[in-house]
Amino acid sequence: MPDTGPVQTCNARECKAHAQATSDTPGPLEASSSANSISASISEANQARALATAGRLKNLNQMKNIGPTTPLTTDVLLSHEHGGGAPGEPKTMVAWNVRFSNQPKRVDDNIGNAARKFANSLPMPDLLKILLDTVNVEWTRSHSTPLAVEDASIRFHGNRVLEPNTMTLNLGHFYTHYSSPSNAAIYVENPPKNCQHLRKKNSPLLCLEIYIDYESWFCRTHEDSENNSLPVTTKPSRKRSRVESTTVASTRAKQTRKSTTFSSGFTLGKAIPTARSAVFLKIVTCSMNVENARPQLHKGAEVLKGMIHDQPFAKGLMKAVFDLELVSKADTYVGKRFFRLDDEASLDLASSTVTVADNKIHMEAELVRSAWGSWFLAEFFARCEKSDIAIYRNIAFADVFLAKETETPSIASGVGIIIDEEEDGITWLVEKKRSTSVLKFSGTLSHKPQRRDQLSQTIYAFAHFVWGYSNNTLVFADIQGTPTRLDGKDGLVLFDIMTHTVDGDSGVGDCGKEGIETFLDDHQCLDICKRLCLPDSIPLTLPSTKSVSSHAKQKRRKTDRDIAASAASSGEEFDELSEE
Repeated sequence: MPDTGPVQTCNARECKAHAQATSDTPGPLEASSSANSISASISEANQARALATAGRLKNLNQMKNIGPTTPLTTDVLLSHEHGGGAPGEPKTMVAWNVRFSNQPKRVDDNIGNAARKFANSLPMPDLLKILLDTVNVEWTRSHSTPLAVEDASIRFHGNRVLEPNTMTLNLGHFYTHYSSPSNAAIYVENPPKNCQHLRKKNSPLLCLEIYIDYESWFCRTHEDSENNSLPVTTKPSRKRSRVESTTVASTRAKQTRKSTTFSSGFTLGKAIPTARSAVFLKIVTCSMNVENARPQLHKGAEVLKGMIHDQPFAKGLMKAVFDLELVSKADTYVGKRFFRLDDEASLDLASSTVTVADNKIHMEAELVRSAWGSWFLAEFFARCEKSDIAIYRNIAFADVFLAKETETPSIASGVGIIIDEEEDGITWLVEKKRSTSVLKFSGTLSHKPQRRDQLSQTIYAFAHFVWGYSNNTLVFADIQGTPTRLDGKDGLVLFDIMTHTVDGDSGVGDCGKEGIETFLDDHQCLDICKRLCLPDSIPLTLPSTKSVSSHAKQKRRKTDRDIAASAASSGEEFDELSEE
């Protein structure tokens, strides 16, 4: 082995002592030692330093937020450092415990607790998702199915519920609201004992609880079970049970309870600039014709300029999602494009075989689906108002439009060169950027109701209404939404909805009559459905061929329901693009 020269140490007392002890001759290590002994000393010293570093990192509670299979990439670590916001952005310290609905009188110390600073711009639904991801690290040690966002809510310490219309604020506005003179004494100024050491002058602190609806989780994950009633051991008892809660591993040894403390802390290096490309976009919108309720696509004359990130920040099973900044608009947006159109295609974005033409066709179908959704939802609300039925009304479909690239293609588009602007530019589905937290109400081929809260029952009744109001030609599937602010209140924005139609050609995921039949088999009419008399007025059965024959349609009186049927009839061609 060649001579490596003097041994370099970290100047720590332990390291120097170790180096001296492993030397073959007395005196300074640099003075005299063989090449082999030097090499061995270096190796042992490095191992000692590695073990010490691992020990220090092990004590950082913030690392709990990174799951065992999460790659520690620069982006992941920077996200933790900046608390989900921009570098240098003001932050709020958030400490949290976990409370289960089947044990409501105490927090669950077995699940654990933690504290960490988050950026003030972080939406509260995103904060809930991040905290729940942390809880699931421990939860999944004893349960096969993780907790979902719809199973959880945020409360203040001591099981204090939030005030209305504050859950969709961002963290900074949330703290401002609850630290106001009228609220501070109740929610902020008296943290629990295990959080008091986190209080610092002029440093905001929120002590929260993640409230887990155990019944919701159990029913959702045991829906296929013959007996999906809650286990007896999970029902709250007036007497304190000596048996460990079923929310943690029953085989784990019971530990002596100690006073719980929170800790926080690591910081990392500077942020790396995000690569972006310039884009020039021609806009296409969709509206519903008032006279015949058919969707119409419109080209806009204006060309929008902006910047789109080269790499997606999210990717679903079919679409990739990129951050998009538009010069003429103050809000932040996202652009979506298809990278696969069926389950057989590769999940690798770089291996996408979706052509520009196919992407355009299916993006237009997505735009039309959103227009259908908005039109049907307005009709559903009108029906509920006329019947004076109490429902969750703060629901809307995402305001989306298409944007076709012109001139030089962006890196995100995957297009090499634009020769013919009418054919070669990629078409993006564009909408405002919202929280990444998503509530699911149905799947592509799964429509069984999983929850009975007012919001969920409203969505289920809406889906039933659409089946009848479309003259039994269309059902909505894969219904999902993002909690967000609507008209200054907590609300829900529905997006990326799928449809099943009689002809099976309304877009990606349309399974035709098979898809419709799964809805008819799965749907269960709950309270809101029954109060709207939907079980009687809209049977969950496929009509016979005779009842929907063209001859019968010609004789049928043109009511509002017939107009809706025309809008939902996916077998008809989309109207030609009209210039605005």
